[in-house]
Amino acid sequence: GRNAIERGLPYYDGAADTTFVTIDGWTTDATHYIEIYVPLSERHRGKWDTGKYRLEITGQAVNVRSAFVRIQGLQILITPSVNNTDAIEYYGANDNGVGIFSHNIIKVSLDGTDNDMAGIRMSWAGTTNTRTAKIFNNIIYNFVNPGQTNLSGVVFSSDTTGFVYNNTIQNSYNGIVINSGSSVTAKNNIAQGCNDGFYAAGGSAFTAASDYNISDLASDAPGANSKNSTTTPFVATSTQDFHLEFRDGTGNPAMNAGADLSADANLAFNTDIDGSSRLEGGTWDV
Repeated sequence: GRNAIERGLPYYDGAADTTFVTIDGWTTDATHYIEIYVPLSERHRGKWDTGKYRLEITGQAVNVRSAFVRIQGLQILITPSVNNTDAIEYYGANDNGVGIFSHNIIKVSLDGTDNDMAGIRMSWAGTTNTRTAKIFNNIIYNFVNPGQTNLSGVVFSSDTTGFVYNNTIQNSYNGIVINSGSSVTAKNNIAQGCNDGFYAAGGSAFTAASDYNISDLASDAPGANSKNSTTTPFVATSTQDFHLEFRDGTGNPAMNAGADLSADANLAFNTDIDGSSRLEGGTWDV
């Protein structure tokens, strides 16, 4: 086999890409991984942009089965044709894999009784799961459909592990969902316009390290320094501009309210979804 990193660099050619992506059959490890990386010249700047590279798929967009995979900078719109359809699914077990998913914008177009789907889902097969998903700097929205309750921004199935940092989930039935036996740490995330922003099912709980999250619901976001029942911190939900709005006077509850994760032991980074430094001003935002 090749001693290499395999990198795919999608370029915008004037139209949406409509090709379903499967990543499977590769022998990978922590230093020999598969990466989909949208070059900065072809990438959104934190808001959906039809003039940049994007995947628009009827059905699932990306199915990841290989162990060590990184996906950065995609715009994904899925229009499900059946239930149980996710934008990105990381599926597998028993191989100590690590999937890293960052700087993506994910949305969905639903009608009828569409249900059971997520923006990013950590799934597993077999009796033991040894994979970890690291999910940061993503914006996920519109996973909501009247009368349906199994629609979420991010989902971890039973007995899975994850670190979910600095993500924005808006207008979805659930924001971040964990199931029994999961070990998931959530830091600096915003959930707005959800039925449950941070939902721990089946007797599960977010880890004690989870903190500095924001929800517009009461007693929802985990962590002693988290904020609940907040007003929207965004520029404009009507135009899906989820950048934080600068405000004089009353201020923005998400600004200067986050944990510095630049030296986090499990997932260290220092840029935002736009590629700008999170250290500007000296204090991180949520």
